[in-house]
Amino acid sequence: MTLRAVEKFQRREAPDVTRYRLLGTITKMRESGVMFDLYLMSVPDVTENSKLEKLAAGSKITVNGKITNAEFLSKKNMELHVDLLDAKTSN
Repeated sequence: MTLRAVEKFQRREAPDVTRYRLLGTITKMRESGVMFDLYLMSVPDVTENSKLEKLAAGSKITVNGKITNAEFLSKKNMELHVDLLDAKTSN
């Protein structure tokens, strides 16, 4: 995924542990005639922090893990939001 932002992040259940949230660029998709914007968000495992500190918007990275949330939202445009938590990264 190509990153649009890298943010420091803390879970409510672990406020003393700093993690990173990776936000992918918003991609316009068309599937079965339906247009939608794809939003990717990943919070890699805390053991990945040393790799993530060097990333910035525009960086490209591969993220592997379990999808913990995927939902379509109907706002101004149709949106698909896909979230991965505790993921592993490579670039």
